[in-house]
Amino acid sequence: MVVGASIAGACMLRLGRFRELIVAGGFLIAIGNSLLILLDVDSNNGQRIGFLAITGVGFGFCVQTMLMGAQCAVAGLDMAIVTTLMLFLRTLGGIFSLSVLSSVFNNRLRTAADELGAQYPQYSQLILDTINDQSIIGKSTGLPEGVRLGLTDMFQSALHKVFLGLTAFSALMVISTLLFKHVKMNTRRKKTIN
Repeated sequence: MVVGASIAGACMLRLGRFRELIVAGGFLIAIGNSLLILLDVDSNNGQRIGFLAITGVGFGFCVQTMLMGAQCAVAGLDMAIVTTLMLFLRTLGGIFSLSVLSSVFNNRLRTAADELGAQYPQYSQLILDTINDQSIIGKSTGLPEGVRLGLTDMFQSALHKVFLGLTAFSALMVISTLLFKHVKMNTRRKKTIN
């Protein structure tokens, strides 16, 4: 994110444009989040880091750039209002997506735990306990391989559903970035107080 924000800042300063950075950032976020769907139990750290780095660079391109674009689009007296509104909407979007995706995760996890508990009734309480404490998987010795693999698959399938939802939110972001219009960036200071 820091690298993306630095590149975006340098490009805005040099070119005086921000719309293209926002669109590119939206696409990078969508690509990075979509690639998360490919992760599975056998994925290596290079894949995990690479996919998240793509998303991070995209966020770096967008976060401050959107704020700068909004500030350029209004008169100096409205800069405080638009800055606060942008931060509020970004927080609201984060809360909304987090609540939806955590609900998807928890529902899928609960369903998978019930299914696995039905297969291994003698371990059903341990399976349910792993929902709140995943370290149980590594700590529990003597677990049958089927239970251990089932627990790992339970979390993997729940995360897969979250990544699908995250991809849908990312697609909405790409569509919204395409609606941005370019506003000329001022090189002179705006009057922000009467």
